[in-house]
Amino acid sequence: RDPSERPAPREPRHHAPQFLQRATTMAPRGDDDDFDD
Repeated sequence: RDPSERPAPREPRHHAPQFLQRATTMAPRGDDDDFDD
C-alpha cells in the first residue's frame, strides 16, 4: 500500500516542473510586452 501511493505522487511532481518552466518563459515575455504596451 505504501509503495503504491509513493509512485503516484511522483508522477504529478514531474509535471509540475515542466508546467512551471513553460509559465515562467511565457510569463516574463508576455508580462513585459503587456506592461510596455
